[in-house]
Amino acid sequence: MFLFYGRHNVTDLVHYVAESMRRPPATQETVDINSFLNKHRKEVVFLDFNHHYAMEEEHHAYLISMLQEVFGSKLCRASPVETITLDFLWEKKYQVIVFYHHTSAQGCPVIWPGNKIPAPWANTTKPHKLIKFLETTLQERQQQGSFHVSQAILTPKVNTVAKGLVWGLRNYLVERNLPAIMTWVEAQKPGVGGVNIITSDFVELTDFANTVIRLNNLLLSERDHSGAS
Repeated sequence: MFLFYGRHNVTDLVHYVAESMRRPPATQETVDINSFLNKHRKEVVFLDFNHHYAMEEEHHAYLISMLQEVFGSKLCRASPVETITLDFLWEKKYQVIVFYHHTSAQGCPVIWPGNKIPAPWANTTKPHKLIKFLETTLQERQQQGSFHVSQAILTPKVNTVAKGLVWGLRNYLVERNLPAIMTWVEAQKPGVGGVNIITSDFVELTDFANTVIRLNNLLLSERDHSGAS
């Protein structure tokens, strides 16, 4: 899963990724994503645009137009969530689903409203509080009509950042807490009543991708078993 977060720089109409102070312009980001998709026709990405800093209507119009220009026919039209399967996307040759958390995108058939992908945020540095939050929001998630993101992410606070400058933020906040987070991820079940999309930081430090793939395989196995019975 690829979630892309954008913000707008008013001075030069260039969009930057909010999580980083030094990243290529989002126009280049989207070109790079499109190039990847051209080489991997069965890959699908979700792009989630929210927290639009200092953006006026013309900036939204520019960004929405740019997304349509770059991705073209790869953009999946807004549809009932329950109809979105890989088979459906592959048949239609859709590879990009864009979510846009602003009214400027209303009426654009290839831009999905932001409320179709809720992503509750725990806003904590404590792994036990994060896991409790993830469990609670999974129980409260809508069973139909939207995707759901479980953000298995710890959020640094001011004092955490200060300590991270000394010991390294990745080591201080993330690395030592990854085992607890990964244990939670490994215990999840996909499908109705379970996880839908899971995001995490520094996934390269763990076997995160393969763990999520194995969760999908569990769902496929259950469907094969029910079909055979």
